[in-house]
Amino acid sequence: MGIAAVAWIGLLAGPAGGDDPGALLDRVRKLRLRGELVEAQSTAERGLASERASAADRVRLHLELARIHDRHGLHQNRRPVAAVLDHVEKAEALAGPGAPASLKGAIELVKAMHYYRADGAEAHRSAATRHAQEALRLFEQAADGHGAADAVHQLGLIHLMRRELGPARELFDRSLRLDDGAGSRAEFRGDYERHVGFVHTFAGNGAAAIPCLERSLRHRQEADALDASLFAAEALGAALVDAGRGPEARPLLLQALLLAERFDSPVGKARTGMALGRMYEALNDAWSAALAYEMARRAAVSVSLDSIAGRARESLGRLAASARAQP
Repeated sequence: MGIAAVAWIGLLAGPAGGDDPGALLDRVRKLRLRGELVEAQSTAERGLASERASAADRVRLHLELARIHDRHGLHQNRRPVAAVLDHVEKAEALAGPGAPASLKGAIELVKAMHYYRADGAEAHRSAATRHAQEALRLFEQAADGHGAADAVHQLGLIHLMRRELGPARELFDRSLRLDDGAGSRAEFRGDYERHVGFVHTFAGNGAAAIPCLERSLRHRQEADALDASLFAAEALGAALVDAGRGPEARPLLLQALLLAERFDSPVGKARTGMALGRMYEALNDAWSAALAYEMARRAAVSVSLDSIAGRARESLGRLAASARAQP
């Protein structure tokens, strides 16, 4: 065994006494999932400053901070986030060539996530694929089933972005088998059901998507992943509206709107406002529909979400024209 590997065995054992770095990492992750991003970030930064944190702890804290910044970017429509790569680079420098394969895999996976979140250019998708494949290789080397499941799922997302629905579904199903084999995680199952639901949606089968989105919301709530539950509730509500089931959609969309307000998420408000507008319009409540579309427009404009802002303006114009045409 090389000197670097021996050193990493000692570092992975963590410091004796004091605060448990593993418990701190777990707290940061739980705060991130709950959408308490400011507290998650400050907790992670305190952990980095602690003399008790090992090199491995600091690597994982930097990766958590990368995910926290990415989530901030989601809510504010500012992806890709430069701070994500900054923390990944710091994690990589701390890890060094002697780091365990599972830790290297975790770094590659966050790189893949970053490039997948970028502007959709094929170069970024190709970079995301390379990093996800390398993450998978490293996780398999380490016999890390959960890590392998995450890497395979990320590869499925890249195919989904390209609208390659068959390969995406095959990878999602493979990722679920890997996760189940390593010990099923509610958070992961929520992601799986959401993305299989999107496969059905993109294939034009909205009816098949709805049960998947229902299960996604349930699993995310079970995992106390309130941040992700916002978008699960919005997606399910929107699918129900499209299926002509507006009364069932209403409580879900109002739940999503409350979470968007709680997390200061203009993106969440814009998406939810559009679905509420369509719901009220279908129920012949033009006044409430106009309020929802205007909320969506304002939220979208505030973060340069041009596609939603444009659709909201079109919807408001349609409602105004319809009102003028009334006798």
